[in-house]
Amino acid sequence: MSAPGSEVLPASARLFAPHVRLYGEINDDLFRSFREQVERIDDSEITIELTTFGGDADVGRRIREDIRILTEHCGKTLWFAGRTTVYSAGATIMSAFANRRRFLSKGCVVLVHERKMDQELKLDRGMQESIREIDQVKAEIEFGIELERRGFRDLIAGSDVSFDEICDRAARNWYITADEALKRKLIAGVF
Repeated sequence: MSAPGSEVLPASARLFAPHVRLYGEINDDLFRSFREQVERIDDSEITIELTTFGGDADVGRRIREDIRILTEHCGKTLWFAGRTTVYSAGATIMSAFANRRRFLSKGCVVLVHERKMDQELKLDRGMQESIREIDQVKAEIEFGIELERRGFRDLIAGSDVSFDEICDRAARNWYITADEALKRKLIAGVF
């Protein structure tokens, strides 16, 4: 099932036998697996399958950046096949693909949420040093928000989801079914 006007997945980009299979937590090991699998591929079209409950947001960003480079500078056509769950940092990876090259398996769910921060701030220093520490944490939060917004913009490009809507829904954890993603033009088809 595909959205009207979407690209049809070519035979060389296989949904059932993808070139790259990524399963599990998005971490350094998954990144190494991604790189090893991609480096063995000679094809000009690559299908990447992903199933994840999420993980390290910065590793997700790194994989997204490698996908962008492969697409923009190496002449590769990349296809995304999300299976079962594409949560959190997985949605960051998914955002690297044009919506016309994204596919989800029937029953797959994508989770989009705000970046989270786990940091305790204890102020037991002089006032000036405490202000500097607060400013550093504030700068880290503001930068995290900017990174989040870039990813959101990439994820919704070409869809009918507005930037305000994704920000609002992400604040409350947006679980997007494959059918809803297709209806909202976030993906090209469900398989």
